[in-house]
Amino acid sequence: MKTPVVMVAVGLGLLAFVGTASTKPAMGRSMHRMPPSIAPGDVAIHTAFAMLNAPPQMRAAVGQSDRTSTSASIAAIADGVLVVDDETGTLTLLDKLGKPRASASVGRIAGQLAVDRERSTVFVANRAGDTIEVLQYGKALTKKARFVTAAEPFGVALTPNGETLLVTTVAGRALQAFASDSGDVLWSIDIGPEARAVAISPDGKEAVVSFLGSGAIARVALDTQKVRFEAIGATRSTTEEGVNLGRSQNVPQRFSRNAFAATFVGNTAVVAYQQSTPKAIAVNQQESRGTYGGSSAGNPPLVHRLAFMPRGWNSPGRAHVRMQMPRAIAYDAAQDELLIADLSTDEVISVAHATNGEMAAGQRYTIRDANQASGSVEMCGPKGVATTSEGKVVVHCSLSKRVAFVDRKDNNKVTFSPVLAKSKLSAAAKRGRMLFHKGGDARLSSRGAMACANCHPEGRNDGLSWRIEGTDLQTPLLAGRMNGTHPFKWDGQDKDLHTSLMHTVVRLGGHGIAPSDAKDLQAYLENMEGVRVAGLANATLSAKQHRGKALFNREDVGCRTCHSGKNYSDGKSYEMGDDLDKVNTPSLIGLAASAPYYHDGSAASLRALVLGNASVQGMGHMEILDDKEVDELIAFLETL
Repeated sequence: MKTPVVMVAVGLGLLAFVGTASTKPAMGRSMHRMPPSIAPGDVAIHTAFAMLNAPPQMRAAVGQSDRTSTSASIAAIADGVLVVDDETGTLTLLDKLGKPRASASVGRIAGQLAVDRERSTVFVANRAGDTIEVLQYGKALTKKARFVTAAEPFGVALTPNGETLLVTTVAGRALQAFASDSGDVLWSIDIGPEARAVAISPDGKEAVVSFLGSGAIARVALDTQKVRFEAIGATRSTTEEGVNLGRSQNVPQRFSRNAFAATFVGNTAVVAYQQSTPKAIAVNQQESRGTYGGSSAGNPPLVHRLAFMPRGWNSPGRAHVRMQMPRAIAYDAAQDELLIADLSTDEVISVAHATNGEMAAGQRYTIRDANQASGSVEMCGPKGVATTSEGKVVVHCSLSKRVAFVDRKDNNKVTFSPVLAKSKLSAAAKRGRMLFHKGGDARLSSRGAMACANCHPEGRNDGLSWRIEGTDLQTPLLAGRMNGTHPFKWDGQDKDLHTSLMHTVVRLGGHGIAPSDAKDLQAYLENMEGVRVAGLANATLSAKQHRGKALFNREDVGCRTCHSGKNYSDGKSYEMGDDLDKVNTPSLIGLAASAPYYHDGSAASLRALVLGNASVQGMGHMEILDDKEVDELIAFLETL
């Protein structure tokens, strides 16, 4: 086996060394020799695909099911494609050539869909309306039913027999099961915060749920609803099967995040995720102030991986894949191939021979969406991927709102559908949305290694504290917090959002953006909706939450002294007597979804903030509250 190009990650980016490396596969692994000019321990060798340890033996699915058992934004049907646009809540039915046949609104904001091909029925998550919209498809799209869910449904999947529909809810923090014919709730279990994808095994015995920020998946036995959590990240080590991760004394702590995509191959769950290294480590006892996470010893701030997780605890496998923002994954049984959609680089990456023990890098399909009207090239923003019975790869372009058709029998020729929905964003905000998700752009970060959405997925936060200029600073929540909350940065150094954006990319090691780019990003960020609040029915406070609000407003408790106004911030900075000279008062909007807390992330929960840091840092007088009052205050804070 020969590999023509070896990618070497140095610091925050990638450098290419062109040559030939001889490798010998063993137990499904691809081992890569280091170029002789590179000193061992100083760099991390990454290729397009490399197994970090032997993958488990996976049994391929038999044929193609009539039901989609993996939540997705796009699905192939017998004579076309169904796709849902999350921003506008538009469901579109296309024919095999990409011509729209029908469309329907399923809500103001949509989640994902699942299709029962046998019954010509599609189930779509109405994320803003807390329902599953059930439609019949054929020559048209006809609404059949509506299932009421917990708050903010996102992922949907059907059991192989089509009898049960599973739904993840983001704000509701639940996995719910519905009878697919009647909409009756069969069961509902607490699954934790920020659930996203759901996938069901081909035998219908197990489901897995992925999460934005927990670093684990939930494995659910569908007969008993018993849940266990399993870490998706590889165990920390100095080296991982030939992929060098730096000097042994300088191995950093790494965190698994952004697991938006999961599927099954046989009874093995396959999950795409991001691995973050937020704190730069010292090299020769010297801390580098010029990096943003990772290290100059060969640990990049972000890498992306696949986890192969068989049922039970035996022999999980991990693989490195050269991508930047995986958002969807599908298994093509006919080709024995995994397909992963990369939102930030406009690529679909394939992993060939998924089940025969010779797993290796396959094709990379580049999805370039040319806007013929303006002559410019727009980002596609792949957020969904599937294959048709004819072998074409179909891709949901979430940013340009088209569907791409990749004809693997015609030299991977790419064609596009018309624009399927009209964005609600202004022209500037649309440009800002593309820039926010753009990977490989050296203007934004060192060698383009990080995109805004890597640390702020969906405008949220990754729950990590990054080492920046000698200080640990936690990633702030953006969604719903950008209007009227100046100044920005934890020390309040930036007077407005435009200034903050110009400075942020320089902090990331980027070359810098033009003022017009910052203006576009600002337009997008200021249009982001706030995160949904769990447990706040019909915007009405419970008695407990009302008592907590009264405590929050009490002068002797002191919360409102600084967290004032509609954004719960006075816009001032205060001396706190720690590693920052001054700390800006953060907005409390979306507080429950923005853990950890305090500028350095030292408070893991709201309770830790109230009982620990709030008193230690002099941010209030929590010592006067009894346990019941603490619970009431926290109950109110969770509604903001």
